[in-house]
Amino acid sequence: MPLQNPQQGGLVFLQSLECPELCFLALPVQVVRPDYVVVLTPEDQAILGLPADRTPAIGRDVVALAILSLVEGEAPTANLRAPVLIHMQTRIAVQAIRPDEIYLCREAFVPEGVCS
Repeated sequence: MPLQNPQQGGLVFLQSLECPELCFLALPVQVVRPDYVVVLTPEDQAILGLPADRTPAIGRDVVALAILSLVEGEAPTANLRAPVLIHMQTRIAVQAIRPDEIYLCREAFVPEGVCS
């Protein structure tokens, strides 16, 4: 279940309903890469219940979230290779592994407001 707190910027907490101690931090993929394009396999589209004949629109049809990796002493990274896609109407989700290798599981990014 995605939870958002307006005071946390774009951060989304993906909280397990079955295992409450399990929670992932995520960001919308466009926060990490504004030009990100969602790629779904036919199987992912079927799981989400989306029409196979068109690409879903991010923000209208689906929310695309990149899971964050935060390791002490290292720059934060985001998994853009396998974002979590949530169908806006049904709230069904799938971790959609891209069939290409354009993005990595640990893409570097600098959070907004952080200067080097």
